[in-house]
Amino acid sequence: MKRLYLLRHAEARPASRGSSDFARTLTDRGRKTAALVAYYLRDQDYRPDMVLCSNAKRAEETWAVIAPALQPYEDSVERLIESLEVQYLKSLYLATPETMIMLMRTLPETTNSLLIVGHNPGIQSLAITLAGSGEAVADAPLYRDFPPTALAVLNLEITTWAALEEGCGRLLEVAIPDRG
Repeated sequence: MKRLYLLRHAEARPASRGSSDFARTLTDRGRKTAALVAYYLRDQDYRPDMVLCSNAKRAEETWAVIAPALQPYEDSVERLIESLEVQYLKSLYLATPETMIMLMRTLPETTNSLLIVGHNPGIQSLAITLAGSGEAVADAPLYRDFPPTALAVLNLEITTWAALEEGCGRLLEVAIPDRG
């Protein structure tokens, strides 16, 4: 079994005139909700073996807020980032579920848990695609709303990433930080 954490980046500023969507940065509220998710991940002992992060500025900043909270020891953040494989990928910028599935199928089999920091609608659609069906999924907020900094946690009923396919997962929870 594999574990998958799907995180939509935190709230970002609107693109300013003359700047690109890709360069948008987090708002103060976005930093706050990213910190809430970071501590939630830590408190639930949700610790990925690997992180795949869109290289859009808002996704990178979201991961930068989260990384220190996942640090297991009183040690430097730099050591955590060195010990945890983090890849910043342009291919995750506004990626489709199909693109992300193809990417995950190439992961090393030693990776048992993966965090993807990405964008909507792809992250939400990927969670729905992998979650399969059933009452728990149908009632999940995943179908209604997946705001910035929403987190979907899935167990994948696979032993190899190459076996990843639609419906192979079980949605454990959707966590949405306080929007206040």
